[in-house]
Amino acid sequence: MGLGPMQVPRWIQGPFPTPAAGADFTIKPVGQGGILVKTVRFTFTADAVVGNRSIRLLATDGTTVWWETDLPALVAALGVVPVSLFDGATPGVAASGLVTLALPLGGLWLPQGHSLVSLTAGIDPGDTYSGLAGLVYELPSGPYVRMDPTSLVYLEAQE
Repeated sequence: MGLGPMQVPRWIQGPFPTPAAGADFTIKPVGQGGILVKTVRFTFTADAVVGNRSIRLLATDGTTVWWETDLPALVAALGVVPVSLFDGATPGVAASGLVTLALPLGGLWLPQGHSLVSLTAGIDPGDTYSGLAGLVYELPSGPYVRMDPTSLVYLEAQE
């Protein structure tokens, strides 16, 4: 009896699907067991129609929100705001205008059925999210594999 296909953890770096103008974005596991989100970056560009928008990022299973963070300030009409999320970040706004937000230490674990979504209050059809990218660690699942990045591991030195 031979070995079947093996699912292995892998790093995925690069762009996430960009939403249409006037829509929020969603990042979710595709394929295997879940993803550990290490970094996310994007730029939000507001059009001139609506005065102010507030942006909130949520981790949810579709019913319950179990993690959230907000941009520290409203985005004004015609505003362009670059945003970077990573674990260990100090939330704030740099002189360059870059907004940094903190992910949980170690990253944000999204099992199958869960997602990281933006929720933009006051979003207008001309508002856009662009440059949506990041680094995630995809973990396998299946009948012969179980990996949970939040589990404690016991290691013992052998002499």
